[in-house]
Amino acid sequence: MSSCSEKTTEFNPLIKPVTPSVSEDIAPRIIPINTDQPITQDNIPDDTMNDDSSNSEVTTYTHITDIFIQNDKPKVDILWVIDNSGSMGNKQASLAKHFDKFITKFLTKKIPFRMAITTTDAERSRSGRDGRDGSAICDWHKLTSKYADTNPRDFKYKFKKCINVGVKGSGTEQGLNATTRFMKRYSSTSGYAPFVREDAYFVAIIISDEEDQNTRAVDNYITELARAKNNKKGKIKVFSIINTKRSDLLTSYESIGNRYKRASIITRSRYASIKSNFSNTLANFSDSILYLIESFSLNKIPAVKDGNYKIIVKVNNLQTTKFTYDNETNSIIFWKGYIPKAGNKIQISYQTKSN
Repeated sequence: MSSCSEKTTEFNPLIKPVTPSVSEDIAPRIIPINTDQPITQDNIPDDTMNDDSSNSEVTTYTHITDIFIQNDKPKVDILWVIDNSGSMGNKQASLAKHFDKFITKFLTKKIPFRMAITTTDAERSRSGRDGRDGSAICDWHKLTSKYADTNPRDFKYKFKKCINVGVKGSGTEQGLNATTRFMKRYSSTSGYAPFVREDAYFVAIIISDEEDQNTRAVDNYITELARAKNNKKGKIKVFSIINTKRSDLLTSYESIGNRYKRASIITRSRYASIKSNFSNTLANFSDSILYLIESFSLNKIPAVKDGNYKIIVKVNNLQTTKFTYDNETNSIIFWKGYIPKAGNKIQISYQTKSN
């Protein structure tokens, strides 16, 4: 995606949202457009909120216009953050076994992607490529769409080999910390070979059977990640495969991943139970990411006024109503047959709450 004055992305509406086959795979709740329960400014749906009409304070609004240039191909940088503690051997093996379910559509649709692998081990890296402290495992240059085009079998072989990160890592898992440390190491402004592209979505997929063991606020991690995207939080997504409820817990070493779940919710992504079928989960995550990167993700949350979102969309300065607002992903989706052509300018105007 090429840069624009405010924001760029692109879209192909042939990808539809996929409802996961397992109920706990569905992360954010979908709030209908005609609702009196608007989404809060910190991106968390709140059932206790009331409509503006019942609020004694005067609500003020800020006008926002997001600008996009339609491009031929979206881009996505995917970081796999794998728990490498002693209980994760079979989960890593299952992830490798079902990897085809995740990657096939990316290869078929020829999406320009990069993938890298790190671990939840936050101890200081000794080699700079041991998966500790947000360092990469293996050479990410061999885990890209470009490499897959020329060496498809070797690409899959390398991923499946590298994703088995071992089980000798720290038992104090810190997946969110590892993700931000990776961003610092491999962003375009870092001193290392840059992995993170400014014009691509950054998607972290965290797999762990234990809670993130750090006391820093989850929201602070998301804010830190967004700095590499010019503070566009819509470009940051955190998917997670975790223990989602007490009945999932089988051993004393396992715990519910509430912090990872929150990271998924506030980035409007998905989380799934680590006890679910990995084949289904990876297929659902793949569809969700493709759907995400081929839509227009807004910078802010549109406010609800008189029971509706007031959103105006223009293509090359001509207003259109041939679109849908998806409040689960905070994105604009054009109807089939009305997709803007490559090079078209898309302006999306809406209002957000100022107080």
